[in-house]
Amino acid sequence: MSQDDTPQRRKAVVLARKASTAWADHEATGFTGRTQAIRFVRAANRAETALLRVALDDLDDPRPRLAYGYVSGLRSAALAAVANRLMAMGSIGAARGALWAYDHPVLHQFLRPGLSSYTVFGELVDRLEPLVEQPPVETEFTSQEGTVGLLTWPSRFVAAADARLALAHRLASFQPRPLTSPATPRGLDAFFRSRGGFFRTSESFVWECQAESCQGASFEQEAATLTREAVLLHELLEHYGDDTLPYGPAATATARRRAKEITDLLPLDWH
Repeated sequence: MSQDDTPQRRKAVVLARKASTAWADHEATGFTGRTQAIRFVRAANRAETALLRVALDDLDDPRPRLAYGYVSGLRSAALAAVANRLMAMGSIGAARGALWAYDHPVLHQFLRPGLSSYTVFGELVDRLEPLVEQPPVETEFTSQEGTVGLLTWPSRFVAAADARLALAHRLASFQPRPLTSPATPRGLDAFFRSRGGFFRTSESFVWECQAESCQGASFEQEAATLTREAVLLHELLEHYGDDTLPYGPAATATARRRAKEITDLLPLDWH
């Protein structure tokens, strides 16, 4: 049996597909009540556990990890819609899980300090080109049975940017207390590798994920930093996309609009 065809992996694919289908049923109209939202959250939770189990078996395989990020992001949105304090904390945790899932070491070379320099920005645009030109990776983690998805570096960068905006919005909306045991994505990866796979408390660790640029930050600082990074990623990608793609001038404009909406939720001294 190949590594891509194991009972655990097949189970994760099925549960992720069920969660995606359940979300699609409510995406246009939203959840009509708390009961509907919680029903979806339970389905998403089951999928996340199965996906994380597979992802931690091979951290170098992006497919289950990115699927985990997608479902975790959906659960975060559903919990945010319920909008009570207990659900808010779950929404933030799920958004942090998505942040971890979409992180990759290559991302950090595009988010280092000093990017206000036009010369540095131009160098990063050029450095992005080889990644944009890499062939896509096929994935079986799709919303419909019998279909194959394609993962590209631009799509992964867009997902990382959107995960930052989603987490920033949760932070600005719910204004949580500081994390008790924050860990960076790379720190979590090193920890998971040392543990050798999934264990009972794995999920609680990713729910404490914090971007490297935000270590020790208040919720205001974290939200502001995440929005800046998200817009920057879209600005870099804009040079290789167009308005028919999820990256291009229109996507950058949307990211800037969302960033302003998030900033408007922060205390006045952060505007």
